[in-house]
Amino acid sequence: MISILIGPPGSGKTTQAKLLAKELDIPLIATGDLVRSAINDNYKNYKKIVDGGNLLPDNVVFEIIKDEIEKLDINRGFIIEGFPRTIGQAKILDEYLKVNDTSIDFVFYLQISKEELLERIHKRKYTDKSGRPDDELEAFNKRIDIYFSDSYPLYEYYLKRNLLYEISASNSIEKVFSDILAVINFWKKEKE
Repeated sequence: MISILIGPPGSGKTTQAKLLAKELDIPLIATGDLVRSAINDNYKNYKKIVDGGNLLPDNVVFEIIKDEIEKLDINRGFIIEGFPRTIGQAKILDEYLKVNDTSIDFVFYLQISKEELLERIHKRKYTDKSGRPDDELEAFNKRIDIYFSDSYPLYEYYLKRNLLYEISASNSIEKVFSDILAVINFWKKEKE
């Protein structure tokens, strides 16, 4: 089973993806962590771009993700959090999966208002000791604007392919997780 979690920055994708990976016992590809790590190691020239709230070029992000996918048993499935972020990335991923005789089963879109996101980021900035440069208000606002211009079209892209399930990310972590599992469990029953 291949599942993707998309949604604006701060919508809870990482939290839900970790819970889902543990529950389903399948690997998680956490895009944000991979990109931040790759920037520090192999793609240092892109650090300023990301710290400023901008997206990396589609081919660069896909190379980072592909390296991770190729470490896995693709037939066992996996969860990707935070990728794809553009239609270009989605098409590259679709083509890659098609060549490997598999495809996406679910795309969970974590829906939440910009106001709630700003409140969450404010809390994360002042309670999370690690802190991230892209959580600064100016960079975060830029990330939100980029999300709605470059990433939101993914909503339509996956909706048209009957893969998209909209989940309210305004609810508690437990409720969001329960809503995601309900979709997966229904799908499993239908396949039996």
